Amino acid sequence: MVDLARTQVPAARFELAGVRAVEDRPAHWHAVTAFFPLLQMPRADLDANLARIADWLVPGGMFVFVTVPFDAEDEEIQWMGQRVRCTSHPAEAFGPLLRKAGLQVVHERISTFHPDFPGMGPEEHLFLYAVKPGGPAVPAHALTGPTPCPRTTVVRTS
Repeated sequence: MVDLARTQVPAARFELAGVRAVEDRPAHWHAVTAFFPLLQMPRADLDANLARIADWLVPGGMFVFVTVPFDAEDEEIQWMGQRVRCTSHPAEAFGPLLRKAGLQVVHERISTFHPDFPGMGPEEHLFLYAVKPGGPAVPAHALTGPTPCPRTTVVRTS
């Protein structure tokens, strides 16, 4: 995806990095995406990394975050035939965490993922888009939704 983005927007800078490896540079990034990277760290680290990401954004910068919401810490689960240990928060906890980090949540949606894998049941995915205040108004854009999302079970807008 990063390679594709680089070909589509050659003047922009795109990086692929683990959240723990990214150097702290306040107000450096115009956008940060995080698709499921915080599920395998303790809650204290998850919360601290959400705050770090918020700090990296320039005013008006956007954070797009996707996770699996559930209320557990370091729980062993079976996922796609693999045993993994996961941590998350319930869906309703993430908006307040992002607001506490100084972001404005502009889109929040839960959809249900139906994996095509033997023995896997449906799984909720939480999509949050947040903006760091102080920049230009967030324009209407596909990223700020609503976007088509098949099999949507719950929609919340903040």
